[in-house]
Amino acid sequence: MADKQRKATATDMLRSMAVIMIPILVLTWLLTNNLDDYPVERVDWQPVAERARADVDWPLWAPEGLPEAGKAPWTATRVSWLKVGDRTVGGGTSPRNHWRLGYISPDKLYYEINQADDALPQFIDDVTRQGRKVGDEAIEGRQWERWESQDGRTRSLVLREQPTVTLVTADAQFTELQQFARTLRAA
Repeated sequence: MADKQRKATATDMLRSMAVIMIPILVLTWLLTNNLDDYPVERVDWQPVAERARADVDWPLWAPEGLPEAGKAPWTATRVSWLKVGDRTVGGGTSPRNHWRLGYISPDKLYYEINQADDALPQFIDDVTRQGRKVGDEAIEGRQWERWESQDGRTRSLVLREQPTVTLVTADAQFTELQQFARTLRAA
């Protein structure tokens, strides 16, 4: 008796793949391409800075003179203050006083200032993404160290002035970090 089933052809295989792939592609497009752009939320960092200034006797640094409105605004998006012994996000306690202030630049890069009064190597490693020192430079009369992450993506400027260490970090070129560091003033 002859086999009544016909042999599968390449056309049959393509037709089957289309039946499977078209719904997958439509769902992927619906779920990824139609997401609204979420606006960046601005934070008011000054009240946190006031609280921090009451706890320490060293100047907290923050940028001054960055445009916060108009065509190319800088937006403060993150601020935190941890005193020694405060609870951290991970549930431990903070071993240092730690000031953190983050901004989104007009070109959508995130810049962060970290300042602490205990410059443990682990703190610098964490902020620089296990970076390494790659040089030094003078900015506004202060001697900063250049640090770069192992993958070369994240760059940091590190300023060691007793009793604090200050880090300015971004996925930006050193020239852009220098410009940002020039805006820092005591908050």
